[in-house]
Amino acid sequence: MEDSLSKAVLDIISSFDGVNIGSEQVDFNKQLINYGVDSITFIKIIVKIENEFKIEIDDSVLNQNSLSTIQNIVKYLKNNVHEGRI
Repeated sequence: MEDSLSKAVLDIISSFDGVNIGSEQVDFNKQLINYGVDSITFIKIIVKIENEFKIEIDDSVLNQNSLSTIQNIVKYLKNNVHEGRI
C-alpha cells in the first residue's frame, strides 16, 4: 500500500515524539494507538495533515475511531482531496 500519499501520511505521523513507528514494515491497518498515538498527538497529526494538504477534515470524522489507522487516513484523503494536490 506504500504510495506517495501513504508515505506522506506515514512521515507526518512518525514525526511526532512518542510515536513508535520504526523503519520496519509498517502495518497500515494497525490502530494508531498501538504506535503510541494518544488523543493529543492525534489532534496534532490531524492539524499537520490539514496544513500539509490545505484541507479541513470534516468534524464528523474527526475522531480516533474513523481515522484510527494510517489506511483510514489515506482513504479519507484520497476521497476528499483533489487529485492534483496529493
